[in-house]
Amino acid sequence: RAGGVVETGQHNEVISFEEKPAAPRSEFAAAGAYVAGQDIFKALLPSRISGPAVLDLGRDVLPKLVSCARALLLDGSVIDIGTPRNYALARKEWNRIGLEKRLGGAA
Repeated sequence: RAGGVVETGQHNEVISFEEKPAAPRSEFAAAGAYVAGQDIFKALLPSRISGPAVLDLGRDVLPKLVSCARALLLDGSVIDIGTPRNYALARKEWNRIGLEKRLGGAA
């Protein structure tokens, strides 16, 4: 897997989040769109973090928020644009399905 994987329960509660697992527990990708209240900053307090001061969202923050997270399941595929190759692939797909014209902007 190229990105984070989310395991969900019966009511879309998040049971686990793993960044780039070798053996994924589900087929659901964490697409990188998150909504949070101010309480998210409690997960970022230095007393709750062991290790460097630089945080990785997928490795350091999201796993700590599993107990209060819910998933919004969407149909379709996800392309991780974190590499130049995948970004080019996403741009090509964007143009192929005509999203640029439908959204009224440039890709």
